[in-house]
Amino acid sequence: MMESNLTMRIFAISLLIGLGVIALFWLGSQTFNDFVFVDAQEQNDSELINFADTDSRVVMTIDGEIAADKTHRAIRISVDEDWARIDLLRGYEREVYRSKRFENNNQAYTEFLRAIDIAGFARQNSNPDYTDERGVCATGTRTILELKQDGRNLQRLWFSSCDSNHGTSNAKRSTVQDLFKAQIPNYRDFTRSVDLT
Repeated sequence: MMESNLTMRIFAISLLIGLGVIALFWLGSQTFNDFVFVDAQEQNDSELINFADTDSRVVMTIDGEIAADKTHRAIRISVDEDWARIDLLRGYEREVYRSKRFENNNQAYTEFLRAIDIAGFARQNSNPDYTDERGVCATGTRTILELKQDGRNLQRLWFSSCDSNHGTSNAKRSTVQDLFKAQIPNYRDFTRSVDLT
């Protein structure tokens, strides 16, 4: 009788230890899965932030209506961790006729990259009417969005002011444009004389 009580106690203790080990493994795997899911989600939501500490820059060019080379105008804004720069461009070869730059820093650049990422800077239109912007939206504008790193073009997307399905970009158009323009103090005054239409 004493042996059967001892056997029952050993069995009960073994069962409790076994259930405890199983519970620990289950809790550990849940915590690990939650951690991996959150980490992967954060990386997917903030891909552009990964470029903040590299030799990268983002560029937005608003290309004016199709006109004679002498009257064609465009505005280009380039932002990196050191500078935010605006260039006023003349002709189709994009000659810079006026330029200004403003100091920037890594924290400001990181915030800016995150903001344009949320606004869809890198989001592609999966079924555009046109993939080449030349000649499209002749009486309006085409906005070109570029990501450059170490002298290489990593991304080049565009959209037009004429039709939401023109172009390869699926960004929130006005939000992305406004964010770039906000990097240039007195943007309106500096571009007042530029006629894009």
